[in-house]
Amino acid sequence: SYYYGMGWMVRPSGDDANWWHTGSLPGTYSIIVRTSNGFTWAALFNTRPEDENAFSREVDQALWDAYNGVTNWPAVNLFTK
Repeated sequence: SYYYGMGWMVRPSGDDANWWHTGSLPGTYSIIVRTSNGFTWAALFNTRPEDENAFSREVDQALWDAYNGVTNWPAVNLFTK
Protein backbone atom coordinates (compact mmCIF):
# COMPACT_ATOMS: atom_id res chain seq x y z
CA SER A 1 0.00 0.00 0.00
CA TYR A 2 1.02 3.63 -0.35
CA TYR A 3 0.02 7.04 0.94
CA TYR A 4 0.13 10.73 -0.05
CA GLY A 5 2.85 12.78 1.61
CA MET A 6 3.31 16.49 0.81
CA GLY A 7 3.01 16.21 -2.97
CA TRP A 8 4.51 12.73 -3.28
CA MET A 9 3.02 9.27 -3.30
CA VAL A 10 5.00 7.16 -0.82
CA ARG A 11 5.30 3.37 -0.59
CA PRO A 12 7.34 2.13 2.40
CA SER A 13 10.14 -0.25 1.44
CA GLY A 14 12.47 -1.63 4.10
CA ASP A 15 13.89 1.21 6.18
CA ASP A 16 13.02 3.82 3.52
CA ALA A 17 10.37 4.28 0.82
CA ASN A 18 9.80 4.64 -2.91
CA TRP A 19 8.47 8.11 -3.74
CA TRP A 20 6.85 9.25 -6.99
CA HIS A 21 4.90 12.10 -8.46
CA THR A 22 3.05 12.34 -11.74
CA GLY A 23 1.59 15.36 -13.46
CA SER A 24 0.08 16.57 -16.68
CA LEU A 25 -1.15 19.59 -18.53
CA PRO A 26 -2.98 19.55 -21.86
CA GLY A 27 -0.61 17.77 -24.24
CA THR A 28 1.94 16.69 -21.61
CA TYR A 29 2.57 13.99 -19.03
CA SER A 30 5.44 13.51 -16.58
CA ILE A 31 6.59 11.13 -13.87
CA ILE A 32 9.47 11.27 -11.40
CA VAL A 33 10.49 8.37 -9.16
CA ARG A 34 12.96 8.09 -6.29
CA THR A 35 13.64 4.51 -5.18
CA SER A 36 14.22 3.41 -1.62
CA ASN A 37 17.91 2.86 -2.40
CA GLY A 38 18.43 6.34 -3.88
CA PHE A 39 18.07 5.87 -7.64
CA THR A 40 15.99 8.54 -9.34
CA TRP A 41 14.50 8.89 -12.81
CA ALA A 42 12.11 11.17 -14.63
CA ALA A 43 10.23 10.88 -17.91
CA LEU A 44 8.47 13.62 -19.86
CA PHE A 45 6.01 13.07 -22.70
CA ASN A 46 4.50 15.46 -25.22
CA THR A 47 1.11 13.77 -25.00
CA ARG A 48 -1.62 13.23 -22.46
CA PRO A 49 -3.67 10.19 -23.40
CA GLU A 50 -7.35 9.90 -22.64
CA ASP A 51 -6.78 6.97 -20.27
CA GLU A 52 -4.08 8.65 -18.19
CA ASN A 53 -4.24 6.03 -15.43
CA ALA A 54 -3.53 3.14 -17.82
CA PHE A 55 -0.74 5.15 -19.48
CA SER A 56 0.74 5.96 -16.07
CA ARG A 57 0.77 2.29 -15.05
CA GLU A 58 2.35 1.25 -18.37
CA VAL A 59 5.08 3.91 -18.19
CA ASP A 60 5.79 3.13 -14.53
CA GLN A 61 6.10 -0.59 -15.23
CA ALA A 62 8.38 -0.01 -18.25
CA LEU A 63 10.71 2.22 -16.21
CA TRP A 64 10.86 -0.27 -13.31
CA ASP A 65 11.54 -3.07 -15.81
CA ALA A 66 14.43 -1.05 -17.26
CA TYR A 67 15.82 -0.33 -13.77
CA ASN A 68 15.51 -3.98 -12.69
CA GLY A 69 17.13 -5.13 -15.94
CA VAL A 70 20.45 -3.42 -15.19
CA THR A 71 22.87 -5.98 -13.81
CA ASN A 72 25.95 -3.78 -13.40
CA TRP A 73 25.76 -0.09 -12.50
CA PRO A 74 28.80 2.14 -13.19
CA ALA A 75 31.07 2.54 -10.16
CA VAL A 76 32.02 6.12 -11.10
CA ASN A 77 30.08 9.31 -11.74
CA LEU A 78 29.60 9.53 -15.52
CA PHE A 79 28.56 13.19 -15.32
CA THR A 80 31.59 14.89 -13.79
CA LYS A 81 32.70 18.25 -15.18
